[in-house]
Amino acid sequence: MELFKWWFYSLILGVIGEKNKPLIYTNTIENPTLKRKPYIWVFCSTIGELNGCKPIIETLAADYSLVLITDRDCYADAYKLQFPDAVIVQLTGWKDEAKAIYELFPTHHFILCEIPCLPNDAPCRLAYAFLRYLKKQKITLVTVNSWLYEYAPSCKQDSIERKLFSKEYVKLFDALMVQTESVKDKLSKAGALESNLHVTGNLKFDAVSDLTIQFKSLQARDLYNQLKSYKQSIFVAGSLSDKSEYKVLIDAFKKFKEHKSDAIMIMAPRHPEKQQQLDEIAQLLTQYEFKYEFRSQLETQISPNLDVLVLDTFGELRGLYAVSDFSYIGKNHNVLEPLAFGKPVVVISGWEATYPSFPVYQITKQQGLLFEIDDQNLLGPELIKVSQLDQKSFADNTKTTLQKLATTLDKNNHILRQLKIISKV
Repeated sequence: MELFKWWFYSLILGVIGEKNKPLIYTNTIENPTLKRKPYIWVFCSTIGELNGCKPIIETLAADYSLVLITDRDCYADAYKLQFPDAVIVQLTGWKDEAKAIYELFPTHHFILCEIPCLPNDAPCRLAYAFLRYLKKQKITLVTVNSWLYEYAPSCKQDSIERKLFSKEYVKLFDALMVQTESVKDKLSKAGALESNLHVTGNLKFDAVSDLTIQFKSLQARDLYNQLKSYKQSIFVAGSLSDKSEYKVLIDAFKKFKEHKSDAIMIMAPRHPEKQQQLDEIAQLLTQYEFKYEFRSQLETQISPNLDVLVLDTFGELRGLYAVSDFSYIGKNHNVLEPLAFGKPVVVISGWEATYPSFPVYQITKQQGLLFEIDDQNLLGPELIKVSQLDQKSFADNTKTTLQKLATTLDKNNHILRQLKIISKV
């Protein structure tokens, strides 16, 4: 039956037409006389999945040469910053791209980080054709830190692929390491074999122990050092999604500036590659008469008396959380990035349970690590309150709490050893 469905779907792909071949980024020129480690493929749709699964990826890097795969066109530099020796591959949706990559970088193992575990279930795309080809090559397919968004298909092709191959898709995986019992139950109902499903928890808690800050340029290091030396309050507003949220933050910061006039806000939109979002931020900052600069336009250090630095680059937010005094995280995003450095985090309630950030939000809230408000109009006063905390006491308590929650990596490694993907040591 699968063969017939695949034949039918291949006809549809033929009608749709060919897309571009995958893009490959590597600094390494292969020397056939040199012995190298075998390749392992790791799919991370975005930097969020890369950061969340970094403990596993670092474990794999000890035994393998990494081939990091993304379906986005903006993360190659950020991935290279963390794993400079890795090959980076950007998928384009070409029907035969798995074969093309395999011919260049043959592998025995494929690791999927978090999403998607079902066809087009999440805001990313990993085609059934891609995984099907790997399985035909007898490659071991594994998911780690798995999560379900339960999104509807975004287009007709996705709808057809899901209808035809939902059960086949999930059955391709030899092991699915999932975050919660709920995800396990849903994947089981979708057709996954019970023996292949493992509830291991959330890897993001294990990832916070790594406080290394990597700089993509000397200028990035200089900016970090400049901000680290500042005496005034530094407030980072990260993972901001849209104009309404920009306005809430800018208005709250205006109120905070009445309390601490020399404070600086660093605004980090969720999608700095979208010019419209940057234009909206600039328009609002001008309306509020704030002095601002875009990170990409800095030639040396930030200007004196700067009010707001807009982070319109990738790969630098982590270092800025490290030098901040406190932070705000946009709804449905990762609160652990600033908490890892012991920084207080303010959030607004109303988070959605379908997002992979939700379990982390829920647990850290229960542990008393978040400062949550229900009314966005109270954000300004909340920032003032949080700025007056005993920073050292909060940081020490946060570190202790997060260490107790870091239990997932060992469970994942145990399963990877059973599958003979990583060494016994």
